[in-house]
Amino acid sequence: MPYGSISFISKMWGGRISDKEISGKSDFYSNINPGNQAMADRGFLIGDDLARLGEKAATWLDVGRARQLLALSIHVERAIERIKIFRILKNMLPLTLVHLSSDILTVCCALSNLRPKLIK
Repeated sequence: MPYGSISFISKMWGGRISDKEISGKSDFYSNINPGNQAMADRGFLIGDDLARLGEKAATWLDVGRARQLLALSIHVERAIERIKIFRILKNMLPLTLVHLSSDILTVCCALSNLRPKLIK
């Protein structure tokens, strides 16, 4: 999240699927470059998968062990809250719009990124 913006969003998945499975099935890992720092919501347990990427994951793991991560985790929560504020996806979507749910989420994220920076 450069300056707190949302830099990756996967397609939406229905049914019972874990964050770890979605990360593997989306192109999330191919978007990680050496030197990137990644932050995720609590319980988003993909550190082992990132470690398999070798050098690319070093920054994630180093940051994961740092005390600063606890202080920075509030920014992840705030970014998620910015998306939830739209309440578009909170209520049940009509079946006629389900095929657009990923696009709707992408627009909500893009609109969230137009707000002032989370991290100054």
